[in-house]
Amino acid sequence: EMALPAIKEQCIGMGFKEIKKMFEMYVDSKLSLKPIPNYFDRILLGKIVSNYKSLNKPKKMEEKEISEEEKEFIMAEAIDRLKKEVAINKKITSICVHVYDHLDEKQLLPKEKEYKLEIYERAKKVAKGEAASKATNSLEEHRNLKAAIEKIDLPKNSNVINIAKRLVLEDYFKK
Repeated sequence: EMALPAIKEQCIGMGFKEIKKMFEMYVDSKLSLKPIPNYFDRILLGKIVSNYKSLNKPKKMEEKEISEEEKEFIMAEAIDRLKKEVAINKKITSICVHVYDHLDEKQLLPKEKEYKLEIYERAKKVAKGEAASKATNSLEEHRNLKAAIEKIDLPKNSNVINIAKRLVLEDYFKK
């Protein structure tokens, strides 16, 4: 009876079956604690819960390191996919920021400031066009759309930057 509030507090997030399993593991000596017959208090409960949780911690997934050859192979496939997409559709519709970053890192994309400014302005127009083409059904949606269009003109808008990267890649693959 004295430990019931502690059970509610320390076993938060655990279901009844899990709490039952925890106590059965304690009684069956499957925890590193030695069971004590006819004895139970808040201190023992704390030890049981912490011991059980330490056994049942989710195992961290090990991050697999990708070799440089694998990275190059994956990027070559992504580049090839985008080339085909531009050849067929004359534009890129998929996410391509990783390809832009890879090609930029390899210094294969244009670096001229005038070109980048021109692309950024084109990207703003595209972003405004995409935003304006969305249908609004309520006053709140209309206000949100208006706010989104106003944000397009702010410097370093992430949506505009992503569109600009897409436009640069389209130009790159058309050449």
